[in-house]
Amino acid sequence: MPAMARKETAGGSLLARAILALLLMVGFYVLALGIVVGLAIAVFQVASSTSAGASWRLLIFVLLAIYAIVKGIIPRRQKFVEPGPRLAPDEQPELFEEIRRTAEATDSAMPEDVYLAPDVNAGVAHVGGFVGIGARPIMILGLPLIAALNVSELRGVIAHEFGHYVGGETKLAPLIYRTRDAIGRTVFGLATTQGFQHLLSFPFLWYGRVYLRATQAVSRRQELDADRMAARIAGGTSMESGLVKTHAAGLAFGPYLNELGAVLFSGSLPPVAEGFSRFLEGSETRVALDRVTEEEARQNRSDPYDSHPSLRQRLDALKDAPHKPALVPDPAAIELLRNEPILEVALLTQITRVDVPSLTPIGWNDVGSVWLGIWQKHCLDERRALAEITPDMLPLVSQDPAVYKSRIMPPKPGLRRRDILSSVIGAALAVVLARRGWTLDASPGELVVLSREGLVIRPFEVMPGLLDGRLTGEEWQRTCDEAGIVGVDLSDAATQPS
Repeated sequence: MPAMARKETAGGSLLARAILALLLMVGFYVLALGIVVGLAIAVFQVASSTSAGASWRLLIFVLLAIYAIVKGIIPRRQKFVEPGPRLAPDEQPELFEEIRRTAEATDSAMPEDVYLAPDVNAGVAHVGGFVGIGARPIMILGLPLIAALNVSELRGVIAHEFGHYVGGETKLAPLIYRTRDAIGRTVFGLATTQGFQHLLSFPFLWYGRVYLRATQAVSRRQELDADRMAARIAGGTSMESGLVKTHAAGLAFGPYLNELGAVLFSGSLPPVAEGFSRFLEGSETRVALDRVTEEEARQNRSDPYDSHPSLRQRLDALKDAPHKPALVPDPAAIELLRNEPILEVALLTQITRVDVPSLTPIGWNDVGSVWLGIWQKHCLDERRALAEITPDMLPLVSQDPAVYKSRIMPPKPGLRRRDILSSVIGAALAVVLARRGWTLDASPGELVVLSREGLVIRPFEVMPGLLDGRLTGEEWQRTCDEAGIVGVDLSDAATQPS
């Protein structure tokens, strides 16, 4: 589509969206002021009443309700908080060249500032100024998102975000968010009071739902428009793969942070982006993500309160897009970043309570030694569960729930005793085997594996397998015999090696 045609289409679309946003905003303030006027009339009538006691109490309640509504609807200046380190063009020339080329292809101006963020996300906005006047355009790129994509896929993400500039959403967003915020403050202010003020929150709650459904429906259309525009720049093939990878990365990032956090709090600092890339490529992660992503890709409906269409809807909307081949070669997008370790330290310092600069740098291939220390502490904390248990006894333990119920302290909500026992026995097996010279592989996104002379044991799968019937007692007994761990006291894992 020619640039002029794109501008005309975007201009008409923006006008319609601006009119809708303004009408919804006006409707909210009409509702709020109408209720305030009605309450003010009630105040006048109560004040002019000759009855005492209950009238004065009602007067106070009405005044408090008016105060809560007025306090909620008054606009508040929202200060922009930098989501992460600001990237400079002279320090990141490859990334900014990619952004510049995409800006030219979409006939957009370059963002004044580009920030790196610690999540699987990207975004653009206009920040600063007053009611949008004098605001500057910015772009936010998540480091985990960059780590998950190739260059062509990241190009599609950047083009998608520029599509929001072209569509005018970044200028409308402050208006929509301010109104949404005012509705939320008003509902909260009334809902947390007693008596009839609480009842007054229901009209605002109803209007808030109407407002959300209407504005989120607009947001979903904007996302599809931005996808189609990005596909013309990066190609439908790259856009489709980028959408699927981004969705999968969003699902995987939480579990990866749990794994990374344990290593960080032990005093070690592995490469964050590299670890996430390896976590996504790990066979166990890949199997789980493929299953969930495939299930969600079949869902063709969005929740009316979602700001984004479903993955299936987004992929379907790209079927008619030009599917030109991806870049050849198509390197990992993380290669566009320079000084990556410095950026990772800056991000981690911002989102964790750890003194990141003081951590010991370590490669992911050496993280196994860190995990051994973590597992030994876990065994020490749950040493009562390991007392007088040997590996060859595990089939008996799995068949008698009373054994582990009596050994494991009542867990926190959401945890089961059998899961804690599986975890601590897996940790004990790993420590015991590693101390006997077995090779430990604790790669991100993979099951923990210990191996020696062709024999392989996945320690954290033993108890779940016995409990679920995937591993028979006879099979495990043979493994214990071959591994030479019959009669080994698992509680030894809670002690320091001699």
